[in-house]
Amino acid sequence: MSSEEKVEKNSSTEKKKEVIPFRPLSLEGSALAKEKDAETPDAGERAGKSAEEELLEKAYREGFEKGYSDGLAKVAEAAKRVESIIRELENYRGRKFQELLPEIVDLSLQIARRIIRREVSVQREVILGVVKDALKKVGEGETRVTIRVNPEDYEVLVANFEEVRNNGAVRNIEIEPSTTISPGGCYIETEGGDVDARVEEQLKEIENALRKAHD
Repeated sequence: MSSEEKVEKNSSTEKKKEVIPFRPLSLEGSALAKEKDAETPDAGERAGKSAEEELLEKAYREGFEKGYSDGLAKVAEAAKRVESIIRELENYRGRKFQELLPEIVDLSLQIARRIIRREVSVQREVILGVVKDALKKVGEGETRVTIRVNPEDYEVLVANFEEVRNNGAVRNIEIEPSTTISPGGCYIETEGGDVDARVEEQLKEIENALRKAHD
């Protein structure tokens, strides 16, 4: 059975083990959540998506530059910075913020995906931080784990295997390449449960957190 088929099998509904989502972001208590009922001032519809995108991309770039932590946790920090430009966006839109929220979230995620692709292609070591953070989610008592990563990241992990293995309590670690995993993400399988740290899942967690803050 190929590694691709293994990942598909492991993520199917037939799998009874718990799959722990990797949550790189928490907006609890953030300024974004406190803006829930705020309305925008009447500023008109003077600027379009180009202005919003410029502001959002600036926020994401600053998030990466701050170096919040390794790997995609940087994206989480960048996402949190979206709340810092909400008031700037109010200068461009005259609608209620609640009405504008879906547009902001969608645009934020589009920019995040674009920056992630660029960052992981230039900084191959990003995968090390992602795997290290994901290994912290592995339950106590696990004696063996299998880490599945994109073939582009596989060589990086193999070359830094000791650093990865020394990061947690589990010593018996197997690394497998899989084309079903996007660059910059990983899927960790253990006897007791799995940790899903694929890029797509982490973006879902960021999206859910942003939307939940205004439910």
